[in-house]
Amino acid sequence: MLLCGLLSVLCMLALGGLAQDASAAKITVRTQSGFHLAVKKLKTSGGVIVLQAGRYGNLSVGPRSPRWLTVRARPGVTVNHLGLNRTRAVRIVGVRVKPGSRGSLLNVVSSRNVKLDRVRVTAAGSSLFSRMVVAGSHHVTISRSEFTRCGENREACLSTGGARGGAATSASSRRASTTATAATSSAATSAGR
Repeated sequence: MLLCGLLSVLCMLALGGLAQDASAAKITVRTQSGFHLAVKKLKTSGGVIVLQAGRYGNLSVGPRSPRWLTVRARPGVTVNHLGLNRTRAVRIVGVRVKPGSRGSLLNVVSSRNVKLDRVRVTAAGSSLFSRMVVAGSHHVTISRSEFTRCGENREACLSTGGARGGAATSASSRRASTTATAATSSAATSAGR
């Protein structure tokens, strides 16, 4: 169970799945460049991007319309770096963030209305690190996700506030079984079982 404290961090049980509009545009991609083209194409309309199994280097979603974009990973997808920067209305489902030749990072910066479901951040089997940072973002929901074996003796797999001194979240070797909604980057969250 996630224990939440300070200011605007709220804990609630995840309510239902991430419903998808059957009429939404759907694009299946196999490469990093294909992903970025799909993000560009769906920037104003929203829709679904399906990641085929494989390793992806750096994936990013920047400023976009308020229509929901869902990024859904098929089994076997690994991402080295996933950046959500100054974006909104983005769902990430089933992505595994794991180091390749360098450490890995899931970064949510200056964004709002972000839902992360069944995301796994891990450095298992690597001497490198893996972590998630939420900074300057509002309404970020994490559900059914796992943060384990961060590597490099790091205490935090998940931190809020980023490099400007925000509090770290100790989520090493823990499973997020409830939903934590972070409304500000200055809030501190601790995870436990």
